[in-house]
Amino acid sequence: MRYRLKTLMILTAVVPPLIWGLVWLPVLRGRNKNIHAARIQVQLLAEAVNLYTLEIGTLPSSWGDLLVPPVNLPAPQKWTGPYLQNPSPPRDPWGKVYGYLVLNRAKGEFQICSHGPDGVLGTQDDIATESPWFAARPTATRR
Repeated sequence: MRYRLKTLMILTAVVPPLIWGLVWLPVLRGRNKNIHAARIQVQLLAEAVNLYTLEIGTLPSSWGDLLVPPVNLPAPQKWTGPYLQNPSPPRDPWGKVYGYLVLNRAKGEFQICSHGPDGVLGTQDDIATESPWFAARPTATRR
C-alpha cells in the first residue's frame, strides 16, 4: 500500500507537466515562428518599397505598383520590377494581406504592417515597421 501511494503521488506530480509540455510547447513555438517570420517579411517588403523609391523617385501607391508598372509613370523605363516575387499582394503567415500605408509622400514616409496572430488591425500583436519608415532617397550629386 505504501508503494502504491508513493507511485500515485509521483504520477500525479510528474505526468501532467510532461503532458502539458508535449502538447502545448510545440503550439507556442509555432506561434513564435510565425511572429518572427512576419517581422522578417515586413522588413523585406520595406526594402522592396525602398528599391522602387530609389529607382522611380516616389513611393508606390499600392502593392500593385511593385508588381506591374503603374499606368501614369512619367518614366516607364526606370521601372525594373517586379519588386516582389509573387504575382499577388503579399500575405502574412496568418493569411491576411500586409497593410501598406503612405504616411507622407513628400517626406517618403510609409508603414507596412501585419494584423498579427489575432487578425485584427490596431491591436497590440500587430507587427509593423517603425512608424514612420523613411524611404531611401537618392542623394543629389555635385558637378
